[in-house]
Amino acid sequence: MNKNSVVKFETLTVLLLVAIFSLGCNPVETDILSEKDCIPPLFDLAYPVQQPRSYEPEIKPLPDAWKYQFGEADSDMIHDIILRDEDEIWVTEPLMKYTPSTGYLKKYFIENEDGNKFSPRRLFLSTDKTLWAIGSIPVEKSGERSGFTLSRFDDGKDRFEIITDKDGIFSSLGIESQLVEDQEGNLWMVSNDSLIKYDPVSNMALSVLGRDHGYLISSSSILASGDGTIWVSAILTKEIDVSYQVDHAHVIQYDPLTGAVYDYGTPPDAQTHFFMFFDHLGRLWVWDYAWLEISETGSGNWFRVIRSPIFISDKPVDYAQYGWFRPIPRLETMDQYIWFTFYGGLVRLDLNTHHWCLLTNSQVTAIMADNENNIWIAANGQVYIFRQQP
Repeated sequence: MNKNSVVKFETLTVLLLVAIFSLGCNPVETDILSEKDCIPPLFDLAYPVQQPRSYEPEIKPLPDAWKYQFGEADSDMIHDIILRDEDEIWVTEPLMKYTPSTGYLKKYFIENEDGNKFSPRRLFLSTDKTLWAIGSIPVEKSGERSGFTLSRFDDGKDRFEIITDKDGIFSSLGIESQLVEDQEGNLWMVSNDSLIKYDPVSNMALSVLGRDHGYLISSSSILASGDGTIWVSAILTKEIDVSYQVDHAHVIQYDPLTGAVYDYGTPPDAQTHFFMFFDHLGRLWVWDYAWLEISETGSGNWFRVIRSPIFISDKPVDYAQYGWFRPIPRLETMDQYIWFTFYGGLVRLDLNTHHWCLLTNSQVTAIMADNENNIWIAANGQVYIFRQQP
């Protein structure tokens, strides 16, 4: 990149400064990510039906300069990245802890009472820096799932301990959703079509919303909002026909203080499950196609998003070519970018200019921002990081 280009790009409102880290986490190379790095969409407004493409699509992997070295770690797919502090980085799967100051990498397993070892699918860091793991993927002694659903890292013992709640609810559940935390420190999750609340202090788990209330809660998305309410997507049992078919789900708000349930209806173009996300304006995003704006009276109004054609796939197979791969809104950074991950890569949406930018068409499996607004990404079994200019 020449000097004139650098000057030009520095006038943009948001610039990304990319750094490659050695094992000691020392930057050795930098670059600037600008709007010219966006991959153009396949189509503008429309595309011809049943007409083969006349050009090869642009392939843009994540730059090697973004790689964060995790020693000799070998992973086919990383599902989560957790920075517990600046010198303690966790990823899964497999479950590993990396210490940048020493370059030390350690693999962990979760062991049940029968001696079977498992690896979790998801990690969660609560506000008190407690590290939680969820899921049970066998890694030794082939066999069935152990039945445990939640575990907690014990710093003194340097291992994960399986949680057995007082009423034994976890022993019979198979939780697949992520965890969220409310303002009181309770953990919330979804299992067996039910919304589960867990109080770590009393070690009490409770099913608060499910089939008995007329809802089949989806494990695809669960959110805790700033007002203390919990948001989920759910199918109403009264809308299921005799063939057990239903073509849409509802956005449900649950108030833990009163037990009240509010149904905000079905988002435009919604299916039986969807992912949700709150932005800084309090708008509830559903994938890339709509958001819910909630008025002071508590009523909601759906707005359909003008969707970008960058999400149209060009996979050379009949069932996928020119198909739409729905992106998942994962996080919003301080510069008011919403970052989406999907099968076709990593996308950011500028909430100020409403501009969509496809940054890579490598499949991104995890993304997070640290306290300094740096972006951490997992793709192709590798962790990447780039630093945003203050």
